[in-house]
Amino acid sequence: MDRQKGFTTLSLLVGLAIMGALSLGAMPYLVEYNETAKAAGAKTHYYAVVDATIRYNQDTAGKWPSSLDDFTKDPGVSGWAGPYLSVNRVSNAWGGTNSLVKDTTTFKVGTAGRTTNTKGSVLYLEFTNVHDTAAKKLDVLIDGEASSTEGHVQYSSSDGVATVKILVYDIP
Repeated sequence: MDRQKGFTTLSLLVGLAIMGALSLGAMPYLVEYNETAKAAGAKTHYYAVVDATIRYNQDTAGKWPSSLDDFTKDPGVSGWAGPYLSVNRVSNAWGGTNSLVKDTTTFKVGTAGRTTNTKGSVLYLEFTNVHDTAAKKLDVLIDGEASSTEGHVQYSSSDGVATVKILVYDIP
């Protein structure tokens, strides 16, 4: 009897189907890991902007940056000793934009159960087009808990996509 050794087409198809099913089961975990990594990158960018803001303010005798560009290009302000960031705009991992905004948005922040509102103007870093799950992860990474309306991180979402605002500095 002359039998060839090897796998039949059917056994190969069954094996591929099993591998496909296992891969499909792992997809949610891979997506979750990807969003966690993006949120961690945004947190790193946030801390770099906070540091750059403080140095900019000290070097320019109390002036505040008006955009992320002020950290890398001399805006013509006396005392500017930058660049304060090595990269003009760290790309938004979700495909949106990052911007530094100065306005009178109120942030509810505090420690040990005491919440106070910011007064006057604030500088905040804004990320657009952020997935809801990543916005919550970023909130937990920076504030320690997920609350879309309180803390240094605040976000609003629609259809699974959020705009995230992270308090950089409360301007007196």
